[in-house]
Amino acid sequence: MTDQDSQDMRASRPFSVRPMGERFPALGDGYQPLGDAPEGGEPPAEGQPASTAPVEAAAPNGHSRDPVFILRETGEILFANCSLGDRTEDEVIGTNILDWVPADQHDGIVKVLELAFETGETQRLELSGLQRNTDVAWYDCRVTPNVRDQKVVSATLVAHDITQYRQTLERLEVSQRELEQTLEERTADLARANAAMADEDRTRDEWAGEWARFRALMDQAGEAIFVTDPRTERVIDVNETAARWLGRMPNDVIGARLHELHLEFPVQPPVEVELEWTETRDTRRPLVLRGTHRRVDGTSFPVEVAVARHTLGAEQFVLAVARDMKGRVDAEVRLQESEQRFRGLFEQCWDAIYLTARNGEVEDINSAAIELFGYTREEFVGLDARQLFARSMDIKRFQVQMKTLGAVGDLEVELLGKDGVSFEALLSATWRPTVDGTIQGYQVIVRPVGLPVMTATASNAPEQKTERTRPSPALSAESKLSGTVVIAKGSAGDLADAADALFAAGMRVLTADTQEAAIELLHMHGESIDAAVFDADQVGGGLREALEEARRYAPDTGIIVVTEDEPVEIAESVADLGIQTILRKPIHPLALIQKIREL
Repeated sequence: MTDQDSQDMRASRPFSVRPMGERFPALGDGYQPLGDAPEGGEPPAEGQPASTAPVEAAAPNGHSRDPVFILRETGEILFANCSLGDRTEDEVIGTNILDWVPADQHDGIVKVLELAFETGETQRLELSGLQRNTDVAWYDCRVTPNVRDQKVVSATLVAHDITQYRQTLERLEVSQRELEQTLEERTADLARANAAMADEDRTRDEWAGEWARFRALMDQAGEAIFVTDPRTERVIDVNETAARWLGRMPNDVIGARLHELHLEFPVQPPVEVELEWTETRDTRRPLVLRGTHRRVDGTSFPVEVAVARHTLGAEQFVLAVARDMKGRVDAEVRLQESEQRFRGLFEQCWDAIYLTARNGEVEDINSAAIELFGYTREEFVGLDARQLFARSMDIKRFQVQMKTLGAVGDLEVELLGKDGVSFEALLSATWRPTVDGTIQGYQVIVRPVGLPVMTATASNAPEQKTERTRPSPALSAESKLSGTVVIAKGSAGDLADAADALFAAGMRVLTADTQEAAIELLHMHGESIDAAVFDADQVGGGLREALEEARRYAPDTGIIVVTEDEPVEIAESVADLGIQTILRKPIHPLALIQKIREL
């Protein structure tokens, strides 16, 4: 391009251009970025066209000016008062404003230009930088339409450098975020501190409530409680019961030395026990001591004291709990007296008695048993009681009857003495219950058959020996339990226990599952059957027919009917058949045995 072409181009431009080489600072002082008019001027009145003269934004002090561009609607730069990048002002003219801003801001510039040309109103936007240098810069841009003949022919873009303002704003925003985060953290810390304080208050209140409850319970306890210092022998604390025993107020007792209280029961371990504790360091189990408490009125009662030493932190204390044991002492005396009376009766009884454990081991015997069996007391204690039986069948009968009836009464057995000679005897036994009701063994009474009765002697008379001879092997006819019993027990087995009990009582028992089988037994054995037991509930509506048939085969046999119904109704229906007994369920085996014996 020739110099003449350049001069012609400049002459054709509608705006003046500053001489080349003159530069403007990037940012002027005292700029107000949100204003719509240059400082010291007013915006054009409504309806008045904007000036078409080149716009130069100058700071009040005249030291700095803002970059000014006049743009076509397409963004082409018609005028520039500053250089951009490595281009001079004249070289910037003719380029597009979009060439000098970041690509992500092109849409914003295009939209602002369109609005300015369409509406004829000033628009506003921010640019993150004009490519004048490599530094990051921010500009507050005001786009003002230029009107000629009531038509927008161009737009003036004044870019005010607000980099320092934005950086300051960003720093303030960062600072604000940091302050907000710090506030949140401090608020959270405060909330946690408040929660911790609330927990501490709640815990303190709970501890206070627990302590008040514990103290109230201790004061209401029937035992007197003393807490003492083992080094100084001073009272650290007492409950209301202890103070009441001493006839003083608790505050008068606390702090006093033990010898000042004149106690006749120990609240600290004796010296020898204290030495043992010191050597073994065993303070887990309390030491139980006894003494006497004397009331203010002079009366007294026995006291039992549980003394234990405890270490709390670096301090040691002795806890003593004293309780009135007058009732227990009286009970012990009564128990001793009762035991003496039992022992006297046990030893003076003419019948032989021995006590066993559940496994049959002999635990105690009386003098009559020693004399009857010929063992010494040392030999008898610990002996297996089964060695006293001559026949294993008798042991089985004893066990069955004890299991089913809970007792044995006059069971015919054959026993053995130490010399191996057997003798017939009647054996009776009962359970030996413990305090809690469990079974700990048996109490057995042996009454030999045919031996002369021992003559009792006075307790102050000299000891006399009575000769005893071994009994005859045969029992008298009156003492024997004989007879055969038929039991129609039915499928439900309600009479099964009764059958075992009759067997244990020495009877011959024939059982049948149905009444037809029972009738068949009566038909086969006839008059050798002494008794027959029928379950009316198993026989049902055919009871009368079954009993009539039983009477036909065994007219003299005693018949017993058991039922869950009202016995009177059955008795009326079979009254002409000679039924001796009607029993109502449940039936105790002993009652059945008694009824059979009465037949």
